[in-house]
Amino acid sequence: MQPGLRAILERTPAQSEGFIFSRVRSRYPYGSDVYRSVVKAYESMQEAHNGDTRQSGEAYEEHPKAVASFVIEMYGLHRPPVIIAALDHDMPEDKPEIWPIERMEGTFGRDVALIVDWGNMRRFNHIENKLLAREAYCLNFFRDAPKHAAVWKLGDVWHNGHTLWTPTNEKICEKALEIERFWLPLAYRYDIYVEEIQETLVKLRNGC
Repeated sequence: MQPGLRAILERTPAQSEGFIFSRVRSRYPYGSDVYRSVVKAYESMQEAHNGDTRQSGEAYEEHPKAVASFVIEMYGLHRPPVIIAALDHDMPEDKPEIWPIERMEGTFGRDVALIVDWGNMRRFNHIENKLLAREAYCLNFFRDAPKHAAVWKLGDVWHNGHTLWTPTNEKICEKALEIERFWLPLAYRYDIYVEEIQETLVKLRNGC
């Protein structure tokens, strides 16, 4: 695993914010459209997830900040829509009443909306069986998603796999099987996050 990715897990909230904006400003000046778009995405994410926590008790916003940091650390700054998508990837799924995908497109543009929407489980709400819906989601992503969506999604998978808290053995094994069937092959397809996803799979398998 790249040392920079391990360090991301250990950063304080202030350090995560500082990393994102210092790196973005190294390429895009303070007054540029890109910089202002990243700021807007960051602030929108904070507002949308205000008061939300993960199982660990950590503020939920630390998760999208970590995913955006992974994207920046591994793939640089040449695709701003992917950074914005990483920051806001959970908003249309978790907060559809205030951040439907249409608002995402109107605020950040079609590229960002498309990249985010690939990871939106709500697209499969028409499937009543939750397990079948999840399988359809994963299969659809694996089969058809573009690389730009895979960049943030695999970072999301990696971070979630390393920040699970008190899950049941059944849940751990479900996650491991999903990674083995869909996310690791996706990592190999694009040659991104391969070592990280392999490590996550081993970690989860050891908990089964």
